[in-house]
Amino acid sequence: MPFIDGLSNAFDAALADPNSIVGAWNFFSYIFVNGGWVFFLFLFLQGMYFYWIYHIQIRYDKTREWVLLAIDVPKNNVQTPKAVENIFSHLAGAHGTKTLWEKYYVGATQDWFSLEIISIGGYVQFTIRTIVRFRDLVESAIYAQYPDAVITEVEDYTIGFPTFFPNERYDMYGTEFVLVEKEAFPIRTYLEFEHTLSQEFKDPLSALLETMGKLGNGEQLWLQIIIVPINDDWKKQAINLIKKMIGEKQKKRAGLMGSLLGEIGNIGQTASGQITGTGAAAGKPVSKSDDLPSRMLYLSPYDKERVEAIARKVKKIGFDTKIRSVYIAPKENFYVQHGREALVGSIKQFNTADLNSLKPDTKHIGVHASYLLAEWRKNRKKTKLMRWYKHRSPDRGHGLYVLNIEELATVWHFPVTAETIPIRHMVQKTEFKRIAPPSFVPFAERESVAPDSGYTVGKSAPPSNLPFG
Repeated sequence: MPFIDGLSNAFDAALADPNSIVGAWNFFSYIFVNGGWVFFLFLFLQGMYFYWIYHIQIRYDKTREWVLLAIDVPKNNVQTPKAVENIFSHLAGAHGTKTLWEKYYVGATQDWFSLEIISIGGYVQFTIRTIVRFRDLVESAIYAQYPDAVITEVEDYTIGFPTFFPNERYDMYGTEFVLVEKEAFPIRTYLEFEHTLSQEFKDPLSALLETMGKLGNGEQLWLQIIIVPINDDWKKQAINLIKKMIGEKQKKRAGLMGSLLGEIGNIGQTASGQITGTGAAAGKPVSKSDDLPSRMLYLSPYDKERVEAIARKVKKIGFDTKIRSVYIAPKENFYVQHGREALVGSIKQFNTADLNSLKPDTKHIGVHASYLLAEWRKNRKKTKLMRWYKHRSPDRGHGLYVLNIEELATVWHFPVTAETIPIRHMVQKTEFKRIAPPSFVPFAERESVAPDSGYTVGKSAPPSNLPFG
């Protein structure tokens, strides 16, 4: 082949004089001239495409208007996390599809929400950050489950804290929490925190709120849960995993040529059947007797429980999720164990050895670093994590994973009872209830109709110019 022979000659010439720039140039120029330019053109166009998408999405993101809502629940709240699960079902209505014009010219992306629990010196507050357009959606979802809740627009609590590190006054620690197993496997949910016999619910957030409530002066601990409404495509992968686990034979998707040949074969088989009377009927596939039966009946209790857990997860709405945490304090009051061991220990309540777990991503996102340029790398990681947190970015950091509304309601819900937290660390709660006005409010009586004065309207004949025949 001429191309192979020419390439071989150019390569031999380059090897003959390895130090010759001319020989190397001749080798690469030969590749470029004889079709290699197509590869470089592809790389160039791909780079331009990603740059364009990044540019228009950044431009579109700057047009979003955000609002931070602080939520104060009733003091004697008896609602279980099921109420918050219903709130998330309501928020799923924010999902929308984008046209090609919106995707590739405007740069529009799916809007998202940020569920947050913050502690400012031991004062604990639940907040939700949303775009202004969805404020009514968020408030109506909350009031539907908590009619006595008070929702207040507040200033972003991250303002005033440094983004870049090192900083003369503050130090910080943070990480992102990721799933240990595939996203199809659920974490431990609030349904498993209810005692079977006594029906007593042990709030899984008690330990986290206790940790937050014990922070001292100047310390702040922030927990951020980004949720992005999505479609149900994630359920297909989970169902395929179930089929694989139970040994169900999955159909292989035929290519274009295979589908075409299959249709031709079906037509020929149908025609032959109509002539001889022995063929298969049109449109009815021939059954195969060698298909393997499902192994569901032969699964061990361990595998059967895993299959059933995945099946329960796909029954409910899912969100793309990202969980971050930041602990920040003045250097003289900085105790890293408050934002590391205490928080990680609280999150471990949601872990199950046989299904899924949440763990801090200390390898990629955490602020750890050792050996070469360790201090510089630590500060660089701190800067990136703080920037991502302030922006509430779903794209930066570790990839998103799917949690359904039951799992989300487990890791973010209002305290069920006031007894779960000591009085001095109480989560902000409303001290009053919204009630209807009392029945004895003095409304003005309805005015009586004036009596007839005796005036009588006289009868008159109709006009003579009416259009009647």
